[in-house]
Amino acid sequence: VDTLGRELYGYYRDRHLPLPGEPKSFSELIVGHDLVHLLSGIDTDMSGEITVAGFEAGMSRSEFGFELLLEVILDFHLGLKFTTMGILEVGHNQLNPSALMQAYAKGLQMQFDLLDPAWDFKAVLDQPIAHLRQSYHLPEPAYC
Repeated sequence: VDTLGRELYGYYRDRHLPLPGEPKSFSELIVGHDLVHLLSGIDTDMSGEITVAGFEAGMSRSEFGFELLLEVILDFHLGLKFTTMGILEVGHNQLNPSALMQAYAKGLQMQFDLLDPAWDFKAVLDQPIAHLRQSYHLPEPAYC
């Protein structure tokens, strides 16, 4: 069974990234964003980062989601090195409007904000991803 924890572990290891808490790892605050990738099925390439930010903008109950969307458009569509901090390459013309709007609509269907610090992702790491998608009102991934 593909549990959220197993998939998260593979997500980090497949990308040669340290797990949260390991040396040189990203802040645990980024885990919610990574889990959105896993649960939504949206890729982590430049276009996918813009698309997942659209999902987060729809899901977020605050302006934070739209701030994320603007940041990734600046980084991966306009190539401005806004938030990449020299760690990630910037991109040009990576915005897929159709995928972005589809993801935004899916984010609006969410019952709560997975980026909210109050969401205890650790409590659901043992849950199958298919079950969580159903609980969170996420259909199976079908993004461009």
